Amino acid sequence: MNKRRRNQMRRSLLIGWTALFLTAAPAGWAVDAARLYGDKCAPCHGGGGQGTQTAPPHKGNPFITQGEPEAIKEVILKGRQGAEKKYPDIPIEMPGGLVTEKQAEALVGYMKGALQTSEEGFLRGRCAPGEHRGRHCDRRGMR
Repeated sequence: MNKRRRNQMRRSLLIGWTALFLTAAPAGWAVDAARLYGDKCAPCHGGGGQGTQTAPPHKGNPFITQGEPEAIKEVILKGRQGAEKKYPDIPIEMPGGLVTEKQAEALVGYMKGALQTSEEGFLRGRCAPGEHRGRHCDRRGMR
């Protein structure tokens, strides 16, 4: 095989791999909102969004179910501290800056949609990361 033919083949392969990568990449780069909720929200709000002693529920909460997506996104991005804190009986404040804007948009969609209709939360049969062990969860993290 001559040098010119080899270079043409390399170019063709490079173009082919680039096209394959560009068509497959967006699906792989998509935000997995359920997993993100499990990582960033569930430790305080519970795996099924049911709320805990440290944070209010997301499931069935009128602010989530009836609220404007932009208002929910703003709370996710900025948090609620001081005078903006909505639940005075909950001891901790909602932190901000834990996710990107794109991730916040994905979380809003998940919280308004799938979280409201799910029966068991983001991981069927498993406890949320950080969820208190004991009455509901065993040492292996199973319900």
